[in-house]
Amino acid sequence: MTIVSVSNILAGKDIHAFPASFAQQRLWLLDQSQASSTAYNLFYTVRISVPLDVEALERSLHALVQRHETLRTTFIVRDEQPMQMIAPALIVPLARVDLQPLPEAKREAEALRLANEQAQQLFDLARGPLLRVMLFQLEEAEYLLLLVIQHIIFDGWSSGVFFRELAMLYQAFATGQPASLPDLPIQYADFAVWQREWLQGEPQSLPTGSASAQPAASSSPLRTDRYCTRNNQEGHPAGLPARDRDPTWRHPS
Repeated sequence: MTIVSVSNILAGKDIHAFPASFAQQRLWLLDQSQASSTAYNLFYTVRISVPLDVEALERSLHALVQRHETLRTTFIVRDEQPMQMIAPALIVPLARVDLQPLPEAKREAEALRLANEQAQQLFDLARGPLLRVMLFQLEEAEYLLLLVIQHIIFDGWSSGVFFRELAMLYQAFATGQPASLPDLPIQYADFAVWQREWLQGEPQSLPTGSASAQPAASSSPLRTDRYCTRNNQEGHPAGLPARDRDPTWRHPS
């Protein structure tokens, strides 16, 4: 079994601060009072059953993190209140685990054991990154992709956006085509600021995306036959702008 990983790198020093949303503030307080709990770690696994361009997948992950500020967010305290700190750039490593040396009958069980192990590791909200991504290779053209992410920046609704856009970016990078996702009308920090202004009676209008701006379903060659989630909490506290609730990669249950 071979594990390849790269240390995460914060690119640049200009980190911007914004107020946390009320839901993020609640989750931050829970994290402070339950420092050893992983109850708010979410994890998702996706089976990939085609030959995979791992470099294109890694480029897709980096592009997605750059596209969504919430994936580059950590939390610090100012005046006894949590603040969102958004890094201008962040490299989230794609850890690779080759399970092919194991007997075939044991590979998937080992992948799921390692996935559960990752899901039980704590996140440092002040340091980040607040997500981990791993790729388990079971056979030459058989993989499990794992996402573990802190609920303070993500929810079940966000997962559809994450995996659909990852598939669309992979389609572009793997075929040498330009990635053409529509511009995001808002980021999550915009909503958090608007929420505070609304409470003070001085709300500004939030831009909204039109239906025509929503990306169409991807025809990516990165097909999957399973989409599994564990979501420990209900609600939608934070995450990616939810343009479409349906992920590109979802196996009918």
